[in-house]
Amino acid sequence: MVIDLVADGFDVGIRLWEFVEQDMIAYPIGPKVRMCAAASPQYLEKYGWPETPAALREHQCLNWRLSGDRAVYRWEFFQHGHWFSMAVDGPLITTSRELAVTAACEDQGIVFWTEDKLRPWLERGELVSVLDEFCPFFPGWHLCYPRHRHTSSALQAFIQFMRQAYPLTPERPILSNR
Repeated sequence: MVIDLVADGFDVGIRLWEFVEQDMIAYPIGPKVRMCAAASPQYLEKYGWPETPAALREHQCLNWRLSGDRAVYRWEFFQHGHWFSMAVDGPLITTSRELAVTAACEDQGIVFWTEDKLRPWLERGELVSVLDEFCPFFPGWHLCYPRHRHTSSALQAFIQFMRQAYPLTPERPILSNR
């Protein structure tokens, strides 16, 4: 669930770029992020490799949702020049992505999480990424705060601290439309 920072009385937030409101100042604090669909080699040997996101309808997908939220996360892909999301079905809906990863490692289906979070299992060969060409990098985590609001000295100090702790790099530039 994405809340309205100003309406709910927050001075600052940390959000993925796609959830930063247009009237907010956004400062990158993390690298670009990439989603990753992955399954165990044994699962792929038994059920085959999905060639496109649409092929996931023929697979066991391990779903996730936020605790307290009824909506299941829709998997997001990039195809034919645009992003789209899709609901997938499978034997598991959990509030723990780690549980979904465990199920994937036990040959129960395909899991979807960020590549950096799945990296340990990918590097050990317990999981293999699929559909990589449909999962490009996108802007990651940003510190965000209202553009037109009186900023307390404590908040100014916090923002300055964060900017010093996370200096801009070519991999983490300020994006232009915020």
